[in-house]
Amino acid sequence: MQALPYHFRNIEKEKGYTLCVIISGTVGGKWYLEWNAGLKLVENPKEGVQTEIIIEQDNAWKIFTQWADRSIYKIRVHGDEILGEHIKSMNCLMIKKVLPKT
Repeated sequence: MQALPYHFRNIEKEKGYTLCVIISGTVGGKWYLEWNAGLKLVENPKEGVQTEIIIEQDNAWKIFTQWADRSIYKIRVHGDEILGEHIKSMNCLMIKKVLPKT
């Protein structure tokens, strides 16, 4: 999700606008992208969330790695539908972090 600020860099929103991306499932999570003096991932948004995008974990990796035609994968959007559709074009590397054995 570190790619979110770069991916949404050309979309203008009012200061304080917050997008929440939720990957649902056992290895999912929540990420908040805030428009202020620039785009920034934050842990706790200052304002409420205006748009929420929910993607099932089984679809998320397929969307973000260009597995197939991204239009076939369903996402749920509460708020700005344009932001929801825009996330389907995000392309990123997915790296598994392996912790050393102790």
